[in-house]
Order: sequence, then C-alpha cells, then structure tokens
Amino acid sequence: EIDFLYVPSMIVQPYVENALEHGLRSVTNGKVTIHFSFQDHRTIKCVVQDNGLGRTKVKEQQANWEFQQHHKSKGTQITEQRLELLKAINGSDLQITTIDLHNTVQEPIGTRVEIILPILDEKQITKNL
Repeated sequence: EIDFLYVPSMIVQPYVENALEHGLRSVTNGKVTIHFSFQDHRTIKCVVQDNGLGRTKVKEQQANWEFQQHHKSKGTQITEQRLELLKAINGSDLQITTIDLHNTVQEPIGTRVEIILPILDEKQITKNL
C-alpha cells in the first residue's frame, strides 16, 4: 500500500546544500541534479550530483579563507549518524558513497553522492516513536 510507505526525512538536504554552497560557489554554469529510483522493494537510491569544482579543489581554495580555518561542518556528519541510528533501530541497509568525478584527463568535474535509503512502513514508524 503506497500510502503507508515512508522514507527518512532530512537525509538528502545536507548533500544538496553542500553541492550548492561548496561545489557551485565558483562555477558559472553550475548544475545540481537529484535523482530518486527504487533500488529494490526495501530501498530507494538517491543520487545528488553537481558539476562543480570537486572536493579537492574546494578544499584547496577554502584553506586560504579565514572563515574556513575555524569552521567545522556538521551537516553531513549528523546525517550519517542519523542513518547509523536508523540502521540500528530497523536493521535497514543504508549507505552513503561520495564519488569525485573526473574528465578523461583526470581534471575534477564535480561530485556525486549516492544515498541508499530504507523504505519504512507505518508499523516501523510507530514502533520506534
């Protein structure tokens, strides 16, 4: 019954925010795509991909920024902890994979984050509230 299926909320948002804030900050024709597909009957795969500078180049740039020298991002760390908690509670298969994208001459051309989310039913939701 499709009306009684749920996916965990606020899991994808930090990865979209990172793509916009870090990956596309210095790109003229930046693009972020978000794609959801059923992995199997228990999980959904979400892919967040940008055509930004790539994580290595962004880290190099941010090393010179006064603000970044004292800033520690917690968004993705908190999200990964939430996924681990969901995994412990529901025994769900959860996974986050971050892939640095490169062109044929190994220049960075963006970042791809693949997130495997559990599909929860109403019983699992109410049981763990």
